[in-house]
Amino acid sequence: RGRRRHEMAHVDARRRAWTVEADARRSAESLFETRNVKEIRTIAERTEQDVERKQGELRQLIGSSYRDFIQSADTVVSMAETCMALVEDVGRIKISFRNLSEDVAAFVAKSPKSNAGLGDRDKLYAVGTRVKFLMDTPEIIWGCMDESDHLEASRRYVRAEQVNRLITRGKWKDALSNFPLLRHQWPAIEKFKSQIAEKARTNLCQDRLSLQQASNALSAVASLEGIDAEQVLQVFLRMKLFWLEKHLQGIRENKICNMKDLEGKVREIVQSIQNGMYQAGHLFLVSAEQKQSKLLEYVVATGVDGMAFADITHNEDEIMLWQESQTTLEDKLSLINNDKVTQCCLDWLQGVSQALTKDAAELFGALDSLKDLEALQSAIHDEISRIGSNVDVERWLTTLQGAPVEDIWEATCEAVIRKPLDVWGTFFEHIFVEKAKGLICAAYEALSLETQVSAVLEEITNGTPCPPGSIGSQMWPLEEPEARALESTQSVSSAAEHTVASSWRNQLPSLVHQMDVGLFRNLEDIVRFLNSDSKMVTSRKAEIEPFAKTQCKQAMVDLEKLVLGTVERLESSNNSTTEATVIAVEQRLFLARLSSDIASGSKSLQLTLGSSEKWNNVVSLTSFANGIRRLGSLGAGSAQQKGLAGARELIEVQEFLQKASFRASRAWIDWSASALVAKLSDQLLNSASYRTALGLKWWEELEVENDGYEPLRIKLPTMPSSCIVCCCFEACCELHRAGAHFLDMDTLRYFEWTLGHKVLDLVESLLLDDSPFSQALTEKGAIQLLLDLKFLEDVLAGCSDGVETGADLMAAYLQWKRRVSAVLGKVASRIDPIDWATYEPYLWQNEEKCYHRSCVLLGSLTQTRRLHTGPPQKLPYSSDTNILDMGSTAPRFMYLPISAPASILPFQEDGNGAFGTFADDLLEEDGFSWGRTFMGQVQRGSGLFNHADKVQERAAQAMASLGEYLPPAGGLLSSFTQGVSKR
Repeated sequence: RGRRRHEMAHVDARRRAWTVEADARRSAESLFETRNVKEIRTIAERTEQDVERKQGELRQLIGSSYRDFIQSADTVVSMAETCMALVEDVGRIKISFRNLSEDVAAFVAKSPKSNAGLGDRDKLYAVGTRVKFLMDTPEIIWGCMDESDHLEASRRYVRAEQVNRLITRGKWKDALSNFPLLRHQWPAIEKFKSQIAEKARTNLCQDRLSLQQASNALSAVASLEGIDAEQVLQVFLRMKLFWLEKHLQGIRENKICNMKDLEGKVREIVQSIQNGMYQAGHLFLVSAEQKQSKLLEYVVATGVDGMAFADITHNEDEIMLWQESQTTLEDKLSLINNDKVTQCCLDWLQGVSQALTKDAAELFGALDSLKDLEALQSAIHDEISRIGSNVDVERWLTTLQGAPVEDIWEATCEAVIRKPLDVWGTFFEHIFVEKAKGLICAAYEALSLETQVSAVLEEITNGTPCPPGSIGSQMWPLEEPEARALESTQSVSSAAEHTVASSWRNQLPSLVHQMDVGLFRNLEDIVRFLNSDSKMVTSRKAEIEPFAKTQCKQAMVDLEKLVLGTVERLESSNNSTTEATVIAVEQRLFLARLSSDIASGSKSLQLTLGSSEKWNNVVSLTSFANGIRRLGSLGAGSAQQKGLAGARELIEVQEFLQKASFRASRAWIDWSASALVAKLSDQLLNSASYRTALGLKWWEELEVENDGYEPLRIKLPTMPSSCIVCCCFEACCELHRAGAHFLDMDTLRYFEWTLGHKVLDLVESLLLDDSPFSQALTEKGAIQLLLDLKFLEDVLAGCSDGVETGADLMAAYLQWKRRVSAVLGKVASRIDPIDWATYEPYLWQNEEKCYHRSCVLLGSLTQTRRLHTGPPQKLPYSSDTNILDMGSTAPRFMYLPISAPASILPFQEDGNGAFGTFADDLLEEDGFSWGRTFMGQVQRGSGLFNHADKVQERAAQAMASLGEYLPPAGGLLSSFTQGVSKR
C-alpha cells in the first residue's frame, strides 16, 4: 500500500512538471510574438539574475536547516546520556541504602547489652525506678484529665505501657520477682486507655469547641489508638454527628411546636454544620505553602519532652521506643491529602442529612398536613438566607486563599468539599420528605374499612339466610364496581353517618367507592406536594412515588389481613345450627367479594400502583367522578390483562387480594358442595330413573343397521336425569349467591372441582355391592347413570384445583377425566359388554346434543371450559322436536314480539299449556318437585328471574314470532321435548 502511494505521488509530480513546462513554452512563444529582440534580451538578463539570486537563497536555507538539524541531534544525544546517568545514579543510591541497612543491622547485633556491666544492686535500683514510674502514672493521668489535657494523659499512658513491656518482657524481667505489686498495678493502669479515649471523644461533642481543644482531643485519640489522619478526621466528624443527634433528641423530647422555637433550633443545626466544616478544613487541609496540616503541627510542637523518663535510670531503651512511637504517630498523621478530607466531609454531610431525616417526624411533630409543610418551607428558606459570617472562618479563608472572600459559606464549601453546598437541598429537603412520608402513611392508614365491615357482618347476622341451592330474595348489584362509583361523588362520611342500604349486598359498592375515593384524594395531595418546589420535583418524585406506592400496597395488605383475620375468626366460631352456618358462609362471601372487587374494580388503585407518568393528570381533576372518567382508559380487571406499564406492585396486590378472596370463598365452596351432594344423594336414592326396566319418557328409540338383517331397535336416554339437572341448577344458584358473573374464575374452577369430586365420591359409595342403590340399579338405570356422569363431566370440564396445588388447567382437566372414566368403567360393568359396545357411540351423541342445548342455561358452570365447540348436529324436524310445540299454536310473523296480543301467549296461569302438562308428567314419574318449585319461583318473581311474568311473556312472543328459525341450542328446557320424538 505504501509503495502504491509512492508511485502515485511520483506520477503526480511528473504531471505537474509537464504542466509547468507547457505553461513556460506557451509563455515564451507569446513573448516572442508580442516583443522585439531588444526587449526579449532585457527580460532574459533579468530572469538570469533572478535565477542566480534564488539559487543563493536556496543554498543558505539548506545550510541553516542542516546546522539546526545537527544541533537538534546533538541535544537529543545529550539528553539520552543524561538520562542514562541518572538511572545509574539511582541504582547506586539503592545499593548504598541497602548496604547501609545491612551495616546498621550488623552493628546493632554486635553491640553489647547496655546492662551487661551492671551489678545486681544497679539492676534492682533500675527496676525500682521503673516500678515507681508506673505507680505514679494513675495520679498524673487523673490530673491531666481534670485539666482536659487529654494529649498529655495519653502520652503518659503510652510511656507507661512501654516501660511495663520492657520490664515484663525485656532485659529487666529477671529482677521483677522483687516487686509483686506490679502485677496488681498494671491492670489498674491499663483501664485508663479506654477512659482517656472516651473522655477525649466526649470533649469533641461540645457545642462550641475551639480549635485548640479539638486538636488536643484528636491528638490524644490518635496516640492511644494508633490511627492515621483519615481515621482521626472520621472520629472528629463522627463526634460532630453525635452532637447533632443529641441535639435532635432534645428537640424530640421537648416537643418543639411553635415556629419561633423551631427556627432557633434550625439555626443551631446550621451553625453546627458550618463549624464542623471549618474546623475539619482548618485542622486537616494542607495548602500549597504549608508542608503539613495544623493538627500535625500541633502534635510536633507539643511532642518534645526531654524529661519524659528523667526519673528512670538507664533509660536508653525507653527513650528509643518513645521516639519511635512519636515518629510513627507523626507519619500516620501525615498520611492524608486534601482529596481524602473532601471525601470524609462529604460522607459526614451525608450522615448529617440522614440524622435529620431520621428524626424528621419528631422534629416537625406539630405539622399534620402538607400545607403546613409548605409554609414552614418558606420560613426556613428565609432563615437560611440570613446566616451571618464568622470572623475566625474569614481569617482562615483569607490566609488559605491569599485574598479576601465575599461569601464565607460558599468559600468554605469550595475549600473543603470543592463544590457549592445547598443547605436546603442537602439537609432540610430530607426532613420534609420524611415528614411527608409520615403524613402519607397516616392518610393510607385512615382508609381502613374495619368499622364498616363489622357493621355489614352484623347486618348479615341479623338477616334471614337462604338455604343451599336456592336463589333467595337478595341479589348482588349488577353494575360494574367502577360504574357504581360514578353514581355519587359526595364526600365519604364516617361510619356513624354511613347510609345503610336496603340490603347488605348493596353496601358492597359503597365500600368499594369509599376506598376508591380515599385512594384518589391521597394521590391528589401527593402530586400537589411533589410540585410545590420546582427545584426538587425530580428528587421528590424519585423518593415519594415509590413510597406512596408502598403505602398504598400496605393499605391493601391491611385489607387482606382484615379479610383473612375475620375469616379465621369465623372459622374458629362454633356454628351449632344450620342457620348459623349459612350466616357465616354469607359473611365470608361478602369478604370475598369486597377483596375481589377492590382488586379488579378500583381504578384509583390501578392509577396509584400503575405507571407514575399518569400522575401528572391528577392535579387538574376537580372531582373523583371526573377523575374516573379521565382515567377510564385504564379500565377494570387485572394488570396482567391490561398490560399496564410499571405495574409490578399492582400485579402483586391484585394477586394477594384475589388469594384472600379465594380463602374467604373456600368455606362457601365446601359447605355448598357438601349440601348439594347431600341433596343429590337423597334424590338418587328416590329416583325412578335408575330403577326402570323399560326406560322413561325422555328415552328415544333408534334404529341401528345390522349387516343386512332387520335393523335393531334400541332405546336410549336423550337427556340427563332430573337429579343431575337439579344439582347443576342448584350449583348455578349457589354461584349466583357467591357473586354471579363477578365471581373470580379461580374460585369458580375450584368450586366445580370440589363439587365434581364429591359427586363422584357419592356415586362410588352408591355402587358398592351392599348399597341399596346398587342392588336396585337396573341395566336401563345404569345407562341413564352413564349419561348423567358423562354430562356432569362435560359441564364441569373446567374444574381445577390449581389455586391450591399450582397445577395448570390441562393437568387438572386430565385428572378430572381419569377420575370420571374410572367411575364410568364401574357403571359400564353393570351392562352386557356387547350391548354396551352398541349403545356407547349413540349414547355419547345424545349427551353431546344435550350439552349443546343446556350450555347456555348452565353457562355459569360451562364458561370455564366449553366442549364440543364444533357445529351442532341439527335434529330432524318433527312436530315433537320443535320447541314451539311447548306453546300454543300461533300464526308466524304476524305480530311484532313486543306487541303480540295476550291471546297467543303460550303459558297460561291455569297450567294447561303443553309444557306444563308434559313437565308435570315427567316430574311426577320421577318423584321430584324441584321443577314445580323452579317454575313457582319464576311465577313469584323471586331470585334469578325477577319480574318473571314479563320475561315469560316476551319469551313466548319471541318464540311465536321466530318459529322454527330458533337455533337447536335453545336451552335446557328444550331437552324436555326431545324425549317425546317417538311417543
